[in-house]
Amino acid sequence: MVRSIVVQLFFCLWIPLLASRAAAQGDSALESAAGAVETALPASADDLARADPALLDRSRAQLEEAAAQLVAQIARQDGAAAVAQMRRLLRAGDHVAGLTARLLELRRKIAAQPPEQQLQAARGFLRCAAGMIDLSGRLRYVQYDAFHTACERLATDTRQFDRLVALAREYRSSIGAVVLVEWLSEPPGQSGPGSQATRLAILRLAAETAHAPLLAELADFLQQPSLSAELVIEAAEAVRAMGLPQVPRPDPIEELPEPPLRAADLRKRLEQLPQSELPGPLAERRTRLLEWLEAESAGASGEAYRVGPIEVQPGDWLLMRNPSPYNLFTQLSPGLFTHVGVITTEQGPDGVRRFVVVDLPERGRRIPATNVETYVLRTLHYVILRHPDPTAAAAMAQAARELIGNESEFDLTFRTERVLAMGRGPLQGRKVHTYCAGLLLLCAQQTGRERSEFFPLPEGPAGGRTVENLERIGITFGEDFISPTGAFFSPTLLLAGRCEPLYDPRREIEEAIFDHFALSLQVRELVPTPNLLQVIRLKLAEAARTNPLLAEALAKAANVNASMDLVAAARAAAVVETLDEIAFGASGEFLAARHWITAGPLDSLQLDRQQLHEARLYRQRHANLLRAWERRQISPRRLRVALVQHYVEAGKRMLDERFFNRDPSENK
Repeated sequence: MVRSIVVQLFFCLWIPLLASRAAAQGDSALESAAGAVETALPASADDLARADPALLDRSRAQLEEAAAQLVAQIARQDGAAAVAQMRRLLRAGDHVAGLTARLLELRRKIAAQPPEQQLQAARGFLRCAAGMIDLSGRLRYVQYDAFHTACERLATDTRQFDRLVALAREYRSSIGAVVLVEWLSEPPGQSGPGSQATRLAILRLAAETAHAPLLAELADFLQQPSLSAELVIEAAEAVRAMGLPQVPRPDPIEELPEPPLRAADLRKRLEQLPQSELPGPLAERRTRLLEWLEAESAGASGEAYRVGPIEVQPGDWLLMRNPSPYNLFTQLSPGLFTHVGVITTEQGPDGVRRFVVVDLPERGRRIPATNVETYVLRTLHYVILRHPDPTAAAAMAQAARELIGNESEFDLTFRTERVLAMGRGPLQGRKVHTYCAGLLLLCAQQTGRERSEFFPLPEGPAGGRTVENLERIGITFGEDFISPTGAFFSPTLLLAGRCEPLYDPRREIEEAIFDHFALSLQVRELVPTPNLLQVIRLKLAEAARTNPLLAEALAKAANVNASMDLVAAARAAAVVETLDEIAFGASGEFLAARHWITAGPLDSLQLDRQQLHEARLYRQRHANLLRAWERRQISPRRLRVALVQHYVEAGKRMLDERFFNRDPSENK
């Protein structure tokens, strides 16, 4: 009897305590993982060469997993508990952002390392920086799910919903703004997500984060006819905070999307508010907005232009990152950036002054200029570098301005001597024969400053068999090579701003396949296997060497300069086209597979014959995942991870079969 009572007391008192401790340990997993990430990061430039990427990768994976577990907890919680978990998630994201910013500051100290240590330190930095940028994007992806989950849970709990909005404002969460702005369309009420007070708070969050992709949502919101004057004015001020799109540039070289909102549209909406019926403070705010719009309609007049939270200036360098095999083609790998541009101002043929990006793309025969707010939408991640000397910045802005519309020829030999030969002086009307990073060098040399101020580290191609393999497809590297990533190590250029990326599983698949190609180039023999169309194109390019009319026709069809080595271009295009087809095909299949696995019973869907065939194909291919999903044995995240891994491996196999199907032992 006594023993029985003791056992019962043990279960009544100790088991709940043990469970509580276990829960507390689970709750601390997020903070522990964040601490592990901090420990794995180099604290100084001297530590970069000794960085352990494997340790950082493990701690990053643990932090992402812990964050995902937190979302699962939010899905089971209501009220204050859900808001408290959201706070922990946002705090972790802020911590990672701070660590990333601290790491990026080390970039300017690498050039001061002894020459024999610079390359190793730079590569250590790049591995860590790439990992932290990826982690930041993944945490933002998790936060997106968390905000959606929390909003659904708190939709009927007005007090806690408003606390969630206040929390997003406290952390200036752009992801919170993206999700919460969707709730602006809720029917208005006295309280809750559709109330006037909550809507105003969400609009203030949008203004505080200045997240430019929200412009389209705000444009739709402003079209609602029954909005109060205060909501219209608050929304207009949010638009001003994130940067109103400029007037589209006339006669662009390429077709561009229309801006979601124009100054005339916003002015018309504000003018619908009767001035005489507005209270004094609202009337003053409306007047200030109309004055601003009047100035904006005449073109950009200031020395800076707002693109979301960043104010760009003439002479700024724009470094962009997208999935590309070029990330691993050089010694500075993994490359953080794959393309570049220079920001300048231009008085267009319509007399309107604009802030534009000038770049040198692989396709095209003229150097284009594109409105900066439109241009940045095409990239996953970017940074803005700025020279602290206004005179130097002005010289680079002037150089970029003079280059607009000049004849261009993309250089597949990646040489810089042609740029150096152009020297200083007016650039108007001069042909530019270089590649994207060469455009930066061309603008930099107009300042009269030392080249090392902009590109301090010596660069070269990746090792192993990379050079000989690339030569097979017409790509070579000049002795004086510079890359888009090389500019990031400038000890002089300041980091004026950067775009926070959002993880995208499609991008993960594409980048993994591109990286596999680049790494294979180092250790295996590339065996190009062009298809029939590519073979015909190559034959025509060879014939065009002695036929100027044919060369001009081929160049026009390919949208390249007729002076380009069309044979080398045809060889490179045959490989790049196939590589793109494999990478983008794999990411597209991922989307289709996830859609059909999660679509529900097929007999409840209205599908045509082709859709039904496709659905059955993917469901049969992933029968185990489908079964687990239908039985609720797998979370959306686990499903995504499994499908990403499947299509990465499938893409790698296709790539190997197409380009590396010869056993390396055959070459011995």
